[in-house]
Amino acid sequence: MARRGLWSLVPFTDPDMVRFGHRLPAVWKRDKYLLHRRLAARGLPEDVVNPVLRENFGHLMNTAVHRHATGLLRSWGRELRLVGQSFVDAAVLR
Repeated sequence: MARRGLWSLVPFTDPDMVRFGHRLPAVWKRDKYLLHRRLAARGLPEDVVNPVLRENFGHLMNTAVHRHATGLLRSWGRELRLVGQSFVDAAVLR
């Protein structure tokens, strides 16, 4: 899609959603408070609502981006719209 100038939006990257998130009270954002309360309201067990071991895929995402996405972006060439719109730094990509 990016080759054709289309860029799908993830809802959490929508500017209105970002502004909404910034306006929420800090206590609601800390430790995914709203998510946990929503899960509890649905009647899920305590070990699901507040798991002892929290999942974190940050290291896997970083590895995947560096291993796969940069090569893919480079293969699309210099006419990449993401570079033209300043989403990707051309110098760093090279």
